[in-house]
Amino acid sequence: MENTVLPSGEQSKIVIFSLLLMPTLLTFVGILPAFFLLFGVFMMKKSGDFSYIKTTVKIAKWYIAVMMFITLLVLLIAVGAFGNEREYHYEETVYGAVSLFAIAIFYYVVLEYLYWKPLSIRRNWVARNGIFATRDKPITSAPPANSIKIVHGERLTSLSVADELLKWAKLKEEGHISEQEYNDARTKLLQK
Repeated sequence: MENTVLPSGEQSKIVIFSLLLMPTLLTFVGILPAFFLLFGVFMMKKSGDFSYIKTTVKIAKWYIAVMMFITLLVLLIAVGAFGNEREYHYEETVYGAVSLFAIAIFYYVVLEYLYWKPLSIRRNWVARNGIFATRDKPITSAPPANSIKIVHGERLTSLSVADELLKWAKLKEEGHISEQEYNDARTKLLQK
């Protein structure tokens, strides 16, 4: 299931999540998590690694949890201050804290069910192709060893040939190229 296309229903959840996210951008609860999530999508798209999405969702959830704690703390302080005779707008503070707490809970639930679950179920597809892709990207294979340009210049000094041989030997040693590819490159370099 991780390697199958994200169905249109799941893609719709992502779009709905984005639309529901917009009003929360007006509060301090929504700006940073939105930035985290956008950064995660950008980095996943750039590297093809789904762990960026996973990490940014965790960071966004922690941030929202901290905001819920802070608003609860403000709410408890405001409710506890009702007995005091100071001139202060307790009702406005309580209503503000309750509304921010409700926004944070809503955002947390929406993040989990409309964003994280659809993406995590199809994590390999999303990492390889993107969120809204409907077709699998073709896997590009490496060019054959005989078509690889070893060096770009025609005139090589003995020093640059030695440097190139060392580079190819290191590639072979680290397992990036096969013995045959190394031998082909070595032969081409020594013929120059």
